[in-house]
Amino acid sequence: MVSNTAVLNQGHVLSCPCFDCEAARLAEKENPDGLDEDQRAVMENWTEVSSELGINDEAEDVEWEDSDTFCADGETWRFLDDDAADEAAKEQVKERVWAFNSSFLAGETGLDEAVFTALEGKYEEANDPILSLIEATCGIDDFSDAAITEDGRGHLLSPWDSEETSVHINDKHYYFYRQD
Repeated sequence: MVSNTAVLNQGHVLSCPCFDCEAARLAEKENPDGLDEDQRAVMENWTEVSSELGINDEAEDVEWEDSDTFCADGETWRFLDDDAADEAAKEQVKERVWAFNSSFLAGETGLDEAVFTALEGKYEEANDPILSLIEATCGIDDFSDAAITEDGRGHLLSPWDSEETSVHINDKHYYFYRQD
């Protein structure tokens, strides 16, 4: 029987000498609020962030859903640095090529617009065939770059309003996308 010790996951206790428990103790000591570096930067600059986003500046009301998503003032937001935003936008393009209009698809791939018109109305079912056509012609990287240049990352990453809000924190740009 162990007294006056907190039980950690899998039945281990704070006084347990195993590697997993020691790692957990060190992690808690180094990061008591459980936030990663980017989350901490956002929270330390919450007044500026909330002002840019047009939401309540009460930092204690922020709830983190995961490493890049938080709720504040009844709104859910995703935030990413520039590289992560580019990758996330490219992934959205790949998952939603079916939603692009036929003329844009034809213009980027060099294929006749009728090819894509024939696939209209199939919605998500047409994604894989269209993606194959893109890969066989211009390639998904060039297509994604063109789509992002045309509409912006906000169009792909912010289902609420298609907006991208940039906030500069500690020599780094973060981009915020409202989710709901």
